Amino acid sequence: MGSSDIQAFIISFIHWFVMSAIDRKKYRMLTSGPGLHLGPNENLACDVMIYDRDGLTNDRINVKYVDVPPLVAIEVDVRVEL
Repeated sequence: MGSSDIQAFIISFIHWFVMSAIDRKKYRMLTSGPGLHLGPNENLACDVMIYDRDGLTNDRINVKYVDVPPLVAIEVDVRVEL
């Protein structure tokens, strides 16, 4: 499912802010709803995930869901109920 325009704006702002503040040689940031594989039939998706480059190395990046837990996971919900 696609994002609403306000959700996409918030995610874009988070992306810009984080990328301007973190050490990009030490951390990676994934956006666009990256998937996270936790175990058999246990998959999650998030809007933004931040990884330590030592954990998410180039050889672990492929066409499947990431199987390395992120340091930070951000989900943007613009219709949250209290």
